[in-house]
Amino acid sequence: QKVIKNWISNNSKYQKKSWEFDLTAKRIISWLSCHNLTLEESDKNYNDEFNRIIKKQTNHLVNEIKKTKSRR
Repeated sequence: QKVIKNWISNNSKYQKKSWEFDLTAKRIISWLSCHNLTLEESDKNYNDEFNRIIKKQTNHLVNEIKKTKSRR
């Protein structure tokens, strides 16, 4: 939880380097693969923040895909 909290604290606003497409996709996969460990014994605030940032990153990827398709 500490690692994810730190990432959220430092990167919740878009930063090109930490929100690069492949890196963001891998981070989402990694975090969701271990969700049972990170959400286990977490409080509501952490759970809500985790879900919010997963949704935000997912929306970012969807928007990037849409941009790529519109450029074709």
